[in-house]
Amino acid sequence: MKATHSFLTFPTKRNTTGVVGVCKTVNTVNGKKFPCYVVTYFDDDDKLRKKKFHFKSKAESEVFQEAVAFRKKYEQKLLREYLNSW
Repeated sequence: MKATHSFLTFPTKRNTTGVVGVCKTVNTVNGKKFPCYVVTYFDDDDKLRKKKFHFKSKAESEVFQEAVAFRKKYEQKLLREYLNSW
């Protein structure tokens, strides 16, 4: 993974979750709507990726915490790689 992407320190005004890279949205499949949280990140090939966390069998707050943990883990990995490149 290339450490070429910077992260915002604070969420923008449009952010509704309060966490950079995590948003709440609705996923539509076959006309049915499923609420979920989406985490955006860049993969090893520098392509923008999105990982969805659905509220199917868990509470919304629990799913939100999972999404935030995934994003933070990704940021920590990227930071380690950036620091090791010096």
